[in-house]
Amino acid sequence: MWPRRKIQLLIPAAAQGIAGLQALLRGMALDFTETAYDGAVLPEAGQEAPFVNIEADVTDLMYAAGIAAADAFLVAAREQGYRVYSVAEFLRTLLAGERVLRLPPAPGAVHDEKFLLWRLLEQAGFEPSGLCEQENEWVFRRGRGIHWLLPDDWLTAVAGAEILGREPRWLDETVCRKEREEELDFYSVRDQKYRFIGAVPRSGGQLREKTTGEAIQTALKLGIAWRDIQEILKKTGMEIKAGWQNRNEEESGLIDFEVA
Repeated sequence: MWPRRKIQLLIPAAAQGIAGLQALLRGMALDFTETAYDGAVLPEAGQEAPFVNIEADVTDLMYAAGIAAADAFLVAAREQGYRVYSVAEFLRTLLAGERVLRLPPAPGAVHDEKFLLWRLLEQAGFEPSGLCEQENEWVFRRGRGIHWLLPDDWLTAVAGAEILGREPRWLDETVCRKEREEELDFYSVRDQKYRFIGAVPRSGGQLREKTTGEAIQTALKLGIAWRDIQEILKKTGMEIKAGWQNRNEEESGLIDFEVA
């Protein structure tokens, strides 16, 4: 539970990732307002610091990338008792103790594909939170679990290269996938043998196959049972193959995937 607060978000003209940040703040029911602000030029001796109108009832000033922590207005605001922090600091606090899955870019993927991993985790009881962009509109879903699904390029845009939150806890890091002529096969490595988990038909679209394959592979690495994955995929009309027979496969053609 966040303490009672009202945030005034300071946004420079060149800031990136703001629409995603707005969706996240709205999804968390945080009261916030926005002000365009490109940073202050430090005043000459004897001059007052540049002025920005702080709106009524504002308790916090959060500033986007491109504004320096030593900005004259921010320094003055701190001296007046306002809580002042960057977007990166906000996310650091928000995600402390959470397990963050940084999702690779998937330009052009449809909404259901981008949220497939979220649906798989939700079905398995993880109750994750997730953020994604679809047709220039950002969507945030808040869950009660500790897993957060966040686009890697968005995190980099708003918080830089900082590692936020904790790494996922993989229950089976050996899970891999192999492209066959008509299907994507998923395997787990045991005793130097590839153990077949299941397969989904290839869609004929490289982007969709990549997005779907990565989501299923990540879910399997997190320990989600194939039967739970089947239930979600069947709702999309996919024909599913499953089995646990041991197969010896050549290493060539295997595609390793890891979430950063």
